[in-house]
Amino acid sequence: MTAATAAGRIAALALAALLLTGCSIVADALGDGETGVFTLEVGDCLNDSGAKGEVSSLPVVDCDEPHDSEIYASVLMEGDEYPGTDATVQFAETACYDRFEDFVGIPQDESKYGFGTLYPTLDSWAGGDREVLCRIVLGDSTGTPVLTEGSLRGVEE
Repeated sequence: MTAATAAGRIAALALAALLLTGCSIVADALGDGETGVFTLEVGDCLNDSGAKGEVSSLPVVDCDEPHDSEIYASVLMEGDEYPGTDATVQFAETACYDRFEDFVGIPQDESKYGFGTLYPTLDSWAGGDREVLCRIVLGDSTGTPVLTEGSLRGVEE
């Protein structure tokens, strides 16, 4: 691995960590082009690099249009009681890491792409939310999001 590749991977992972950290209950009114987080599906492409913290909706675009992330997996958590933020984050990160290779075609450690997660919060868990969504992302060497067109399924990069 070259230093440039390592720096790019580190930047992509830093970007993923800064992106979305959780979901919250969807508000009744959504902005133009926004989709409620509870209606997002595997295969949806997003322009969500500006979103931080808890979110209720995100901008979904056609995957043929420029976008900065794509949902590549959905995993359901189990249990009646909220396991806490740390345990939820750990579950989400492990689940998304484990499913990355099935989507991209190579292990995440060998990919130029990083991943981010959407996961239940205490409030959304109380409302029945158990879904973790995994998002593939790409950032440049400074962590700035890089737009792509088309799905990243099977890109093997």
